[in-house]
Amino acid sequence: MGQAYEFSCKCGYSFTPFLGVGFMFVKQYNDVKESAIKGEFGEELKAFFAEHPEGAINAEVVVGRCKKCGKYESFPNLSMYLPINVEENEKGRWSVPVPSEGAVYVAPWDLEESYKLYATYQHKCKSCGGDMDILTEKDLVESGIICPECGKTIECGANIMWD
Repeated sequence: MGQAYEFSCKCGYSFTPFLGVGFMFVKQYNDVKESAIKGEFGEELKAFFAEHPEGAINAEVVVGRCKKCGKYESFPNLSMYLPINVEENEKGRWSVPVPSEGAVYVAPWDLEESYKLYATYQHKCKSCGGDMDILTEKDLVESGIICPECGKTIECGANIMWD
């Protein structure tokens, strides 16, 4: 399941993060992993997969807030994991976008049950290069977010959900 939240400040700033990808997670996972292996997210992830081809990556889309300028961005989490209790399925798995056996991916619940965190990826702000903090859904919805333009708290507006 995927969802989006709408945030609009009285000063005119707005931000609509899209979290999750619904039924297209298998494609998302494989695209993110392939980009990491090619070095498109930097040398750290490229080296991780070169050293640990059995490794997995968290491809869930999350929201980050820059510690320096306060701006928000959505991006794949990119934390790296190593297997601890994984049974290989030579035929792959069933999935909606690939409606048959043969899909190879690591779902978010697989990371919790069968993998251990190897390293957390440090995202950088596209605007200023500052370090990004990943926000939880609770941070976004219950606490509200701080407007990077005027500094006031913005409450969550519409919640959009899809599969």
